[in-house]
Amino acid sequence: MRRRPAQLCCRTANVNERAVRRFRIGLSADGIAVMRSGEPVADLCENMSLITANASYARVNTRQIWAPGTVNLVTGKIHIDAYMQ
Repeated sequence: MRRRPAQLCCRTANVNERAVRRFRIGLSADGIAVMRSGEPVADLCENMSLITANASYARVNTRQIWAPGTVNLVTGKIHIDAYMQ
């Protein structure tokens, strides 16, 4: 993959969250962040998936989630809008 210096960075996140009624739902995300020129803000494009062993939430195992967003490097705030297919 060709990269422009200091403009693209790839990232991967793995999070393990507790769902309602103490069932575990794992979240895995990877994507890119593109820095805006002259601003401490990066645009995000994430591809996420969820996984669980609980039969009540088995539907999340087959769903793909697209998540565009932004991250402000000064304030440390991240905003992501997630769209499930």
